[in-house]
Amino acid sequence: MLAPDGSFPLNNYGGLGTLADEHSTIFPPGTLPGHWDYLFFVATRTILNPISSGVVVLTGGSGANKSGQWTLDFASDYGHYFPNNPVGQQNGQVFLSPVEHRNCPSVKLAVNQDQTFDLNYADPGSVVLDPTNRANKGPGSLIMIYEGTNRCIGLNGGDNIIAGNSFYSTTAIATSNDFGHSWPSYRYMLDPNGLPVNPLPSQNPSKGPEAPSGASGNSVCIGNDCTVPPWPPNNNYGRYAVLHPQVTIADAMRSNVTKGGLSSQMGDAVPAAFVDDVHGGHEFEFDDEDGGGPAPYLYELHNYAVGPPGLDFPQLPNGQNSDLMIARAQLNGGKAPLVFHKWFQGKFSEPGLGGFETPIFPSGAFQDHGLDQLRRRNTAIFAHVRLHIAAR
Repeated sequence: MLAPDGSFPLNNYGGLGTLADEHSTIFPPGTLPGHWDYLFFVATRTILNPISSGVVVLTGGSGANKSGQWTLDFASDYGHYFPNNPVGQQNGQVFLSPVEHRNCPSVKLAVNQDQTFDLNYADPGSVVLDPTNRANKGPGSLIMIYEGTNRCIGLNGGDNIIAGNSFYSTTAIATSNDFGHSWPSYRYMLDPNGLPVNPLPSQNPSKGPEAPSGASGNSVCIGNDCTVPPWPPNNNYGRYAVLHPQVTIADAMRSNVTKGGLSSQMGDAVPAAFVDDVHGGHEFEFDDEDGGGPAPYLYELHNYAVGPPGLDFPQLPNGQNSDLMIARAQLNGGKAPLVFHKWFQGKFSEPGLGGFETPIFPSGAFQDHGLDQLRRRNTAIFAHVRLHIAAR
């Protein structure tokens, strides 16, 4: 990948030093309105905010040149905050965590720390168009599956990196009603004019929104718009947790194990997702092969990390620290928040928030694997899963 001036690597341009800090999504020309170019939704820092990675949108123009070489630049109409700045310093993140990556709010007791699930990190796994909401109604037709982390468990403030603290990961959903130009940001810390004190692409250095499960409707801003129409948005427009293990952030904060900090990563992390566009809504024993029935499902792959001893429930076979899991939610035309169910013992039967889950690569013969069960019951889903595993 080359920068617009032909230099290499792209990471030296525009502050994109952490590109790509999660998965990336590429939309072909003509997929999103007004764009006959390739659009890349990526996770990275920028010159405008060199502290925290967030969602940045790049353009790949018409694609690779005759030699197969791509040239990327900031998409001019996404995150274009400072048009008078020099080239490479005009665009920034369009979606971020509410608090800077390494900072924790100051509290007297660590047990009372802010439980916001994406307090310190909010970066994309996948961005998809909702085929059940082509009219872009309600919360919008663009859905982002992202990882949120709280790096402040066990700390009563200060720099979580210097403290050597690890993090708790939650998989979440965010919606966009303008095809990714703006996303929900927490509506707090407004000035007398109703404007955010720390507008995007900046973040609050020391105060979180205290929103453990996220926020939606009039509890969020549309990007930096917190007061003026089209605010307030639809009640289902928001950013909200959809997957976490049985041990919650609140449980971890109350535990004696985390006095002084969280020693190892835990939670549901590094998500990637796809829409089942082969069959309409179905169970594995589906009878709707013509796709004319219920709405399709959004499938999601993530890594479950068990966490430190004392918080590591449920544990994994053979004592692994982490393993690959799968979950899904049925799309609903934007009429309600998405509700995920985790794959557990051969079925999508456990709730996304706090449910048990079975690895798709459990120990034993391949024919006993969750992945092989997917292959035997639905070849199309199996093919999608294989592609996502290969990309990890």
